[in-house]
Amino acid sequence: GAPQVVLSGSPREMGRQRGAAWADRIRDAYAAKIVGPVQRGDAVPQGTGWWKLAPSFVDLAPLALPRLAIGARPLLAGLSPAIFDELTGMAAGAEMPFDAVWLLQCAPTLAVAENLPAFYRAPFCTMFAALNDRAPRRLIVGRNFDWPDAEPPAIVEYRPDSGHAFTHVGFPWCAGVFTGMNDTGLTICVERAEDLGRPSTDGAPVELVVRDVLQTARDFTDALLKLEAAKHLRGYRVLVADPEEPSARVFEYGRFINLRKPDDDLMLGADPASTNLKDDTRARYARVLELLGEDGPVGRTEVERVLRDRAPDAADT
Repeated sequence: GAPQVVLSGSPREMGRQRGAAWADRIRDAYAAKIVGPVQRGDAVPQGTGWWKLAPSFVDLAPLALPRLAIGARPLLAGLSPAIFDELTGMAAGAEMPFDAVWLLQCAPTLAVAENLPAFYRAPFCTMFAALNDRAPRRLIVGRNFDWPDAEPPAIVEYRPDSGHAFTHVGFPWCAGVFTGMNDTGLTICVERAEDLGRPSTDGAPVELVVRDVLQTARDFTDALLKLEAAKHLRGYRVLVADPEEPSARVFEYGRFINLRKPDDDLMLGADPASTNLKDDTRARYARVLELLGEDGPVGRTEVERVLRDRAPDAADT
């Protein structure tokens, strides 16, 4: 039931197509995710500087929105020129200022910054991969994308002039990739990991890094190198899987980058044996391990059973 669009051409043209196709949804998302929290005061620095002196009847949005846009500019650091062009086209297609579209892309990162209240709740995403003898076709990936807002997902297929074609499941307003696969089968999934700290604002958001990797990585090894080079990332786990090897890895972006390998041909997004996990994360992945079993085959039936599971008195897996 998700709407689907196919984009092709240059980066700017693909962005323009996306912006024009979903202009109303993008503008609505900006109003809900950026303007609304600013008007309510949720996205305004509290207790610092002039903000704490403002009378309650003053609408801070005209002042706070430009300040928020300035604060988001450092996240452009390291952004590929192609993605910058795409976002420029997206703004033109939706008839919005570039800074409005850029703020929308940065909303999940800015929402958990130290100086802003969290107007997003961390989603309970779950991801895993089974390889070799445990998978019917040598690799299968399970992914549950539990977004905190009740908004319908969208499917976007990119057919760029250069690099790999790829598909991602996300939202009309979000040009980044939290869940995607390219034409070689390279699959990348992202989950927020509170135990690894707050996301950094020192460079491009994780979803835009992943989007660039899906299009430009030559192979699995190159994808690993590109993700390893994103040293500014914090607070995320990223699963990358490739059917050619087949192989899978999980990057844990904390104070340092930790790269995990599969255990007995099973790659979980988080290791339930780790002592550093939040209780809900440990419970979720322990449940995944319980449902998949020690050494049984993992096919579509098993993946669906895991991703639809609701353990008693626990969060969704």
